[in-house]
Amino acid sequence: MLTKAQNRLLYLISLYSKPSKSENENVIWIREMPLRVFMHEGIERKIFDWDYAPASVMLSDGRKFVNISQEGEDDLNDLRELGLINALKLSTSRYYFITAYCITEKGIEELNKIPLEDRQAVDSLVRCQCGGLLKTQEKDGSIKIKCGNCNYEKESNILDVEDVSYVSKPYMPKQPNISKHRGV
Repeated sequence: MLTKAQNRLLYLISLYSKPSKSENENVIWIREMPLRVFMHEGIERKIFDWDYAPASVMLSDGRKFVNISQEGEDDLNDLRELGLINALKLSTSRYYFITAYCITEKGIEELNKIPLEDRQAVDSLVRCQCGGLLKTQEKDGSIKIKCGNCNYEKESNILDVEDVSYVSKPYMPKQPNISKHRGV
């Protein structure tokens, strides 16, 4: 039995991916960064009950710190281990490796068990007011969430890494008196 967060994550992946039913049909995958953006936005809107922390990630314009949920990544791995999604490693044009995800036939069967409340929560996250499915776009050092139907656009705050204040004081361990050991 899946957790509420895993149900919602599986449904989210199902909206952006599709396995092929025949050899002539293409498989549609969701890349990890757009998925992470929606996962982060879902945390911000209390749709997912995960925590997040900054992690260094390679983006199209170089290495950046991105708010990533390790609990969300763990749920992704659990869905993969259960055979509900597939993961594919890809190389980008700049020779970076990324992962893409696709729901499996077994995952599609599992969708029937997902409560309406969980589906509605995810739909409120990824559907625009006009009903269109939102997409993400990396551009000029930011990540935008956009709707192709009505030109809705907002900037994701996945790149807004919080500063954590802390206080520190030096610690100097006691050093043994070396002269005593030399017989001086």
